[in-house]
Amino acid sequence: MLLIFGRSDNWDSEQKEAYRILNSSYHSLIIMTYDHVLLRAKIILNIDKIENKSKDSEDFSDNDIPF
Repeated sequence: MLLIFGRSDNWDSEQKEAYRILNSSYHSLIIMTYDHVLLRAKIILNIDKIENKSKDSEDFSDNDIPF
């Protein structure tokens, strides 16, 4: 099960540690923030960009992200 909640772009070190502890406490639940999901999407798009560069010369931008 996946739970997506809130933003994490301005967390301090205590909040990051609390998140890490919370996320490691549940084995059947993955807790992510919107910023984590967005980062993963950008990583996937960059990988896709490298793989498709020979097929398509267009570059991706942040506006191409569908969410």
